Amino acid sequence: MPHKNVEPSIAYRLLYPGLTVMITSSWANLDDATPATSCTALSFRPALFGISISPQTFIHQLIRKSKAFAINLLSAKDIRSASIAGDISGRFNTRKVMDSGFTLLKAKKVNSKVIRGALGVIECSLEKRIPTGDHDLFVGKFEAAYAEADFSGYWTFNEYLPILYSGSTRNGTRHRFAQISKHFVEIPYQSDLAKEQVIDHTLRILRDKARQHPLDRSIAIRVVYEELNLRLSDSKYLVDHLLRQKKIRFGHGSKTSY
Repeated sequence: MPHKNVEPSIAYRLLYPGLTVMITSSWANLDDATPATSCTALSFRPALFGISISPQTFIHQLIRKSKAFAINLLSAKDIRSASIAGDISGRFNTRKVMDSGFTLLKAKKVNSKVIRGALGVIECSLEKRIPTGDHDLFVGKFEAAYAEADFSGYWTFNEYLPILYSGSTRNGTRHRFAQISKHFVEIPYQSDLAKEQVIDHTLRILRDKARQHPLDRSIAIRVVYEELNLRLSDSKYLVDHLLRQKKIRFGHGSKTSY
């Protein structure tokens, strides 16, 4: 079927259904908990997480002042509470959290609170705030994380059934949520043979060169660049990849170890 154009103002809906998490933050005896679908891991090392929040919201103010927030992962049984929390402003209703059906507990590491009964929690200190149009991207630095037994490296989905927000009904009077089933499709990992061959070739070249004279990172990059006729950025990637994998090591006095 032919595609139809989608207006910029609703293009974000193409990303639905989106995982809904509850963001909590506290400051000066004020608490708030609000649902968010724009939440993602930004970096593995260091562990950084990003949430997109409108400056018009009360929780935006609390995060800015407290310099901390928590990402709470709830299960589908909490859909109604999460939906209510998204409709009520904590700015004017100090009972918002209670009226939504949530109870807050003191966070373990950061100056914030977390939701009692959350199946998973990631506590973050505020690293930076980046304006991005009508929302701000809060970059949070990992401070602590903990989860129920359903998480064992990955979620098993025995207890955790993610809340997936699908938008509102056409008349705008109801929120819509999708539900996940426990039907899994498992696809075997595919070996990236071309990449593996280039990495092996790079390692052999650097090993041979190191026998002739010591190498440091900049020399190693230049060797790969010239010997393999690659882009400089790709040469840097290969050398740094071998360093991360501890296949090569540049020691004191620029001596190379393999």
